[in-house]
Amino acid sequence: MAYESFTPGQRVLIEGMGDWVELALVHWHVEQSDPKAPLNAVLRNTLALIRSLTDDGLFELGSYPPSASGFVRASDTEGALGQIADAYVNHFADGDWERKWLLNITPKGERLAQPFMEAYRREWDAQSSE
Repeated sequence: MAYESFTPGQRVLIEGMGDWVELALVHWHVEQSDPKAPLNAVLRNTLALIRSLTDDGLFELGSYPPSASGFVRASDTEGALGQIADAYVNHFADGDWERKWLLNITPKGERLAQPFMEAYRREWDAQSSE
């Protein structure tokens, strides 16, 4: 299983194994999966991926406010998704959406990510030894 064949969701799972995943990185993985896609399709697919990852219990949605000492889980995921959609779709050019929201991997997400992470490491090790 090559990293290049991983879906954006699988790549986000791998990213989540290392740290919180910013919305900008989710957007990037979706965009990279189909570089010729129009922006509105990338936006739609990114929002759908975030919803899927949170609805499936693989990630928690939240933020890292300056006043907090770490990740703060959104108490209302549906409300947060609405705020993300507004900022991301209606104010895309502002860029304020890029780092405002984060995805935090859950234990369920970690379990699902493990085989992808192992495949990624094997591929990385093989390329590094060439």
